[in-house]
Amino acid sequence: MRTEREVELSDEFFRLLETKGTSMAAKPRTQVTSVYTDPGYLADERRTLFRGRPLLFCLSGELAEPGAYVTAELDGLPVVVLRGEDEHLRAMVNMCSHRGARIYTEERGTVQGRGVSCPFHAWTYDIYGRLMGQPLAREGFKDCDRDALSMRHLDVFERHGAVFVTPADAGSDAGEGFDPTKIFGAADDDLRDLNLKDCRLVESHTRTIGLNWKLVIDTFLESYHVFSLHRDTLATRQLSAPGITEDLGPVGLVVGIRNSIFEEQDKPSNERRFSPHATLQYILYPNVIVSHQIDHIETWQVCPGAGPDEALVRTSIYSYGSDIDERTERYLRRSIEVLMAVTDEEDFPQVVQTQRALMAGGIGQFTFGRNEPGLIAYHEWLDDAMTT
Repeated sequence: MRTEREVELSDEFFRLLETKGTSMAAKPRTQVTSVYTDPGYLADERRTLFRGRPLLFCLSGELAEPGAYVTAELDGLPVVVLRGEDEHLRAMVNMCSHRGARIYTEERGTVQGRGVSCPFHAWTYDIYGRLMGQPLAREGFKDCDRDALSMRHLDVFERHGAVFVTPADAGSDAGEGFDPTKIFGAADDDLRDLNLKDCRLVESHTRTIGLNWKLVIDTFLESYHVFSLHRDTLATRQLSAPGITEDLGPVGLVVGIRNSIFEEQDKPSNERRFSPHATLQYILYPNVIVSHQIDHIETWQVCPGAGPDEALVRTSIYSYGSDIDERTERYLRRSIEVLMAVTDEEDFPQVVQTQRALMAGGIGQFTFGRNEPGLIAYHEWLDDAMTT
């Protein structure tokens, strides 16, 4: 983190501490709860937020070498991203043009030899998605346009070590012409300083949780609950207040501040360090959290599940640099265990109860307080995105 940014954030923390304050929104917000339960609204979200908009797919370090590939689903759409021999990325729908089978069946790997064969009928494609072979059947398809039988491409770009893909339905030109320099808005310098390009994946977990996808994101948007819900875990080392939240355009910043920050209190302002005492959570609207810890990166990628009361959540942890020793790897694997223990045993069970009650018609609105500015900014952004 840049020195001036360290000073800016530490000064803001100690100012809030002195005034017994916390980051505040201009006014409270009433949030109708039907956005968490209505199947029709979810269908609109899928069309508006999860199609035609660049979404974080992975970090560049997962595709460091030519031939490397990563597969995942973006709101149900199977996608593969590969690093070509020219070192450029290609993103494609991971489906055979013959009968729609998955071509790349592993989560990640490296293309060997001429290409990859579909497991259904062994049609073979090269690393760029071009159809190379149709065993036992070339005569059966000789009247077809061979170019039309290539894999379908999607828009993809990299920015500061993050890979973005724009999911698009067949026949759509969504994503064309998007300016990658705008993806992080006013947080561009902050995300550059995270050095995501140097990160290497250590471990990843994907699971289905019984709550609306937005409620997963909401969980990370305020530290107000830490003192109560996490009294025996997170609260032993992290403050509930003061909290720092910033609205940086298409990105929100919510900072979790550790008790160790008081080590900086008596230092001159320009000598204080902030980042060693903070969890910097950058919310990449609409569905991703990139979290900087002291010595590693965590990401949360969230998509809707089968209905409004189901979310697909992928949690990943990354090291800085690929040459980490066994001790560091054990520490990082233990870190993600601890992280998921807090979220999966404390946060999510609480919110799953809320989701069930909402589905039963429990209450018609939430109230977000001024001391929850991250929630307010996020839902205001969602409102704007859904209506423009």
